[in-house]
Amino acid sequence: MRVYHLLSLEHAFDDLKHRRLKVAEFGDLNDPFELLSTRIADKHLRQRHAAWRRNAMFRYGVICFSRSWENPVLWSHYADKHRGICLGFDVPDPLLRTVRYLETRAPLDGFLESGTENDEPGALFYTKFSHWQYEDEVRRIVELDKAVHQDKHHFWPFGQELELKEVVGGSRCDVTEGQLRDVLGGDAKLIRLTKARPAFTKFSIVTQKRGFKRFNV
Repeated sequence: MRVYHLLSLEHAFDDLKHRRLKVAEFGDLNDPFELLSTRIADKHLRQRHAAWRRNAMFRYGVICFSRSWENPVLWSHYADKHRGICLGFDVPDPLLRTVRYLETRAPLDGFLESGTENDEPGALFYTKFSHWQYEDEVRRIVELDKAVHQDKHHFWPFGQELELKEVVGGSRCDVTEGQLRDVLGGDAKLIRLTKARPAFTKFSIVTQKRGFKRFNV
């Protein structure tokens, strides 16, 4: 599946240089309801669930993707107000799960059959409030002890499970084509380079046919 990951220019260049993506820890994500899509009235059951959540957050991280880079809100929130870059990857379908969006929090018993009892990544890992639906998100859940650990962070290397295919520069991104080709090195000829712009007739981000600036002037 072709999926997209939006970043600031600085972080995108760092990832391209080192051929990797950061694996986010659930406690660092911008949604405080991660792994909390349940409605639990009983105090003791809430305590039990809190213990499960702490253990799950210790064991697992996530790489978040979108199915498309055309939503302007994504660029505003995740790519430094359109100054950043979007990386497009081919990821094997079995490694990805589509996020399910809910209007209200659901009863816990609706999730227990999906793996939460034995700490495996079940439906709670892929469930969010419906107001996040604009992200059109798909996720890869990563066991943190299998990721590359460096400087208190976790990373997943580019490769067959995370194959870079596209680099999309934001509409306000001033990076040049030459700079991108330099950081991509010998892989540049295999990767599609696209410059984005706001559409003329709709609220969408589309391809700028003129492409990137080739050199700094």
